[in-house]
Formats: sequence, C-alpha cells, structure tokens
Amino acid sequence: MIQEIRVEMLGGLSVWADGTAVLDTSARANKPWQVFCFLALGGRGAPVSSGKIIAALWPDEDLTDPPGVLKSTVYALRKEFAAAEPHESPILHENGGYLINPVIHLVLDTERFEQKIQAAGMLRDAERLAALGEAVDLYRGDLLPQLEGEAWVMPRALYYRQLYTQSVLELCEGLHGQKMHNQLLAAATMASRIDPLEERFYVYTFRALYALGMYRAIIPAYTKTARFFGEELGVGLGGELTRIYTAASEQVDSIERDIMIIKDDLREVTQESGPVNGPLYCTYDVFKYLYQMVARSSERSGGSVVIVLLTLQQKDGTLPPPKTLSNAMGQLKTLILNGLLRKSDTVARYSKSQYIIMLSVDKAGGAELVIDRVRKRCQPLLAPGGIEPVFATTELERL
Repeated sequence: MIQEIRVEMLGGLSVWADGTAVLDTSARANKPWQVFCFLALGGRGAPVSSGKIIAALWPDEDLTDPPGVLKSTVYALRKEFAAAEPHESPILHENGGYLINPVIHLVLDTERFEQKIQAAGMLRDAERLAALGEAVDLYRGDLLPQLEGEAWVMPRALYYRQLYTQSVLELCEGLHGQKMHNQLLAAATMASRIDPLEERFYVYTFRALYALGMYRAIIPAYTKTARFFGEELGVGLGGELTRIYTAASEQVDSIERDIMIIKDDLREVTQESGPVNGPLYCTYDVFKYLYQMVARSSERSGGSVVIVLLTLQQKDGTLPPPKTLSNAMGQLKTLILNGLLRKSDTVARYSKSQYIIMLSVDKAGGAELVIDRVRKRCQPLLAPGGIEPVFATTELERL
C-alpha cells in the first residue's frame, strides 16, 4: 500500500507516490488528475459527493451518464498510481462519494505554504523573517496554472496569490527595516518574476539596489520596467520608483547614463527581434515604419508582400482565459521565431491575442503555403488548451 503521496500544485502539478514520480509539470492536467486535485483540496477524511465533483468538473456538459463518466475517470486515475502500487488504489469510494485514502500521508505544498505562514505569525524578528522566507520559497507560481480558467480553481488560486503577495510584502518590509539589502534584493526580484504586474515588488527591488549603491543597474531596470508597465497596463510607474531612479541618475554622469540606456535598449531590441535565422520580431510601431519602407521598394523589386493577422481564440470565438492566452502567445512566438518563418519576414505583437506578419513571397499562392505551414505546426501546440488560430490576409498597397 502507498504510504505517502506528495503533491505540488503551486506553479504546476507534480505528484509523487512513495518517492516515485507519478506526474510531472510537463504533463497535461487531464480529467483524472483534475478529480485528484479536487479531492486533495476538498478536505480530508470525508468523501466528496459524486454530484459535487460532477458539478465542478463538468459544469457545462450535458452528460448522458454523469455517474458513469465519473466512475470511468476515477478508474483512469487509479491506473495512474498503478506503477507505484498495482494492487491497492489510493482512491476510495464511500457513501456515494470519493476520497483519498485517509491512511495515506498526503503532503500538499498548499498546506505547507499556509502552515509556514501561520508559524511565522507566532515568531518575532529574525525568526519570523526566516519563516516567511521559507514560506514564499514554496510558492513557485499560481495554483494549477494549467487549469486557471476552471471555476473551481479560480477562487483558490486567488486566495493563494493574495496570501503570497501579503507574505512577500511583509518579508520585504522586514528585510528593508533590518537593512538586509542583499536578501531583500533576492526576495523582491524573485517575487517580481512570479507576479510581474505587482509594482510594490519593484519598489523593494529598487530600494535594495539603491542601498547597495548599484546606481548603474537602476537606470536600465527603470527604463525596462516603465516600458513593460506602459505596454501591459497602459500606466506609468509610481512616484517612489521615479524618485529612486532620479536619485540614482544623479550619481551617474549624464552622458554615461544616456549611453547606458541606449546600449540597454539596443541589446533588448536585438534579443527580442528573434534568432538571426528566423524572422525579424519588432514592436507594432516599428512594424508600421518597416511597412512603409517595404511598400516604397516593392514596386522596384517586383516581389509580392502579404500582411497576415494571426488571432488566437477559443472555438466559440471568445478569448481564452488570460493566463492560458499569455502562455499560448508565448509558445507561438517561440515557434514562429525558431525557423517557422524566414529572415525576410517581419512579425509584431498587434494585441494581446494577435500577431501581425509581413510575408515576402515571390510567386502566386506563396502566402497560402506559409499560412498552411504555420497552421499545421501550431495546431498541436494550441489544441490541448482549446485554442485555434484564425488567419486574415491582405495584399500590401504599393506607395
């Protein structure tokens, strides 16, 4: 019989049974594993009714035999654990419901996360900061990010995200007060990677950089952060970040500061433009200037240029959940930039769900061939998330 099941759900789903990996974060959280997570998060000891499980995991589906579907799903889940224990399942059926065998020691990272935060509240000074540090280290990302759009996941994910944010801010304030600037820099930097839209994390990062005398690091970091917030949220940075940036700028020669910003901008543009064997990736504003340049020269070159708008949407035409869409757009960008298009093509992000592509083709039907290749390559990548690519094209108008 399995003695212990260890589960990580923060930042991705991984499961171990008596030290044997049963599921890792690279695998898809299919319905059997969704049932397992629902049971794991649903409490200990008492069965979760079949009706409650079905309502949560198949909310909008008209199932002809809901109990039979759940029974088949649980059977598939039991088979997942067969490698660790082929003779006895950790999933029990009692009183019209299901539960994880209470005899098994179930270790959840979500519970450990909460327990360490609660323990930190009972401590003071250095011990409290150490306990908070251990707690936030357990938070590798949002709860079950593969299932972010599921109604039963969203309130739990929001709860853990808020708990994490509160704990990180407490930790950072404590480290700042104790003048533990190196530790503050590490904690705040990691937090901003996990939640890049939380401006308060950047405030602590910049405080630490300034206290450590790292003025030259603040200048490009501020420029990059300001650009990111402008592109993602359409807002500028708050007053304290600007004040720290201004104070750091006064510590650096103005000409040196300007060349640092230019160098960082050029490095970032080069990195974002994609591999040299793939298409040029740029912002939409740059894309428009390149369009004018290509339109002016296309008549002389005799080639044909086609503009393609690539949109990601769900099968019903609606946008996917934000996290799912963001991940899909990132995966699609990686695919496009790594050999799917040519050096002569140009790509830009047009909106949160769209890429605009400028294709240079030298024969009739060339654009259709490229679009068909992109569709075939990206569909297997997008299909598991219920996302499909939609293409719209127009010929370039010569100037």
